[in-house]
Amino acid sequence: MARREMEDARQVSEQLQKKAREEAEAEAEQILRQAERESATLRRSIASSAEIEGKRRWLVVRERLIEQALDRTRELLKESAGVKSRRRVLLRMLVEAVREAGGGQVSFQTAEADQGLVTTGFLDEARDLLGREGISAELHPMGSLGGITGGVIVRADGGRLIVDNSLEARMERQEAALRDGIWHILSGSWESGGA
Repeated sequence: MARREMEDARQVSEQLQKKAREEAEAEAEQILRQAERESATLRRSIASSAEIEGKRRWLVVRERLIEQALDRTRELLKESAGVKSRRRVLLRMLVEAVREAGGGQVSFQTAEADQGLVTTGFLDEARDLLGREGISAELHPMGSLGGITGGVIVRADGGRLIVDNSLEARMERQEAALRDGIWHILSGSWESGGA
């Protein structure tokens, strides 16, 4: 009877060992599958991070190139063009600003470099161009204004209405379109083998 009990105990022990091995193998397999899933997730995360970092660096370079082109454009605007060309631009910008202000009693300021262009003949020509559009305006030059390199700043309606038609304001208003245009030019030149 003792032998039988020992044999039964041995069989139970073997069964428990077998069951423990199977459970350990199943648990090891489950841990391995979980580790593989985590490894795949980590690889995807690393690849995604690398892709994001690559895009971020590309955007930094792109922005730097666009800013350089915009800075050069601003420098060119500051450089003096010929007197006739500057006069023509100033006249057009004054007429545009007065048109936007709706005419009437209008005072305006220009860049210091343009002060010599504001003559009686200049004012007569501006009034004539406005008159052709049916806009009556009394133009009162108020001297120069620091901080602008060209164009005009117009005040109407007793100073309550201000129209900033300076070169700087125009650049600012058109910057988004300029940025896109600059990038198309830069990327196009790269694609065709240029700079």
